[in-house]
Amino acid sequence: MPERWDELDGRQFLAAVRLWSGTIPLGVFLCEVYGFKMWEVRRMDDYQRWVLLHGADWMQDLRRPHNAFFLQRLPGSDLYSPGFRLKGCSLQQFMTFDTYYSQYVIAAKAGDSRASQFLDLFLGALYKGEEEVFTVSEGRQLNIPPERVKLVVMDEHLKVVGKVDDLTKQAIVMNYVLIRSWLCKAFPQVFPEGDDDGVSNKAKHARPVDWLGVFDNFVGEHVAEMEKYQAMGATDAFRVMNRRIREAKKRAARSK
Repeated sequence: MPERWDELDGRQFLAAVRLWSGTIPLGVFLCEVYGFKMWEVRRMDDYQRWVLLHGADWMQDLRRPHNAFFLQRLPGSDLYSPGFRLKGCSLQQFMTFDTYYSQYVIAAKAGDSRASQFLDLFLGALYKGEEEVFTVSEGRQLNIPPERVKLVVMDEHLKVVGKVDDLTKQAIVMNYVLIRSWLCKAFPQVFPEGDDDGVSNKAKHARPVDWLGVFDNFVGEHVAEMEKYQAMGATDAFRVMNRRIREAKKRAARSK
């Protein structure tokens, strides 16, 4: 019986998302999550099925952090998500897809018709080809020869994202809610917890971040090295930001 997010695979996570949305029969859910055969589920009595469903209650708590994507490859494509703990994700890529995500959440809560557009942009920036990069500097950092640097082209990604079904899109959104929750725990100064974002009545995670302002402060006087900062690994950048903000707060407290 799985008890944590890291014990689930992509198929089990999709079953959990369908359970949240009420689009999966109980028998199918038990087969997908626990590995039963349908004939075995049919032979169970109501109490046995209830006990198994009760054992999966924790899946409805999106405050439990998780630091990896269940769907590492966007279905029907050669586009991949960042790895474990956002491995392979540059600061520029993160700022791009997190901004689109925040815009999607705000638009969805307001009933704005642009919500689906922001959702596709979020997914288009989140998933990229194995050899694609967001900046030329990132390519240099990965030792890719200049003539072989392949920059992300969002229009091409959006064509692929447009073919993905709504359930899969929502599963990725839910997955990102868990990752945002992990970021709140790992880098609380950069990602202070906010109010319910409307994705789930149990989901509380970081407030939208003004990445333009944050990046300007992060770069500071080193404007000439801006590309270097953009290409920096996202979690490496967050670690530095988190320390700087914490130290700045301590200095401000001492000066009072």
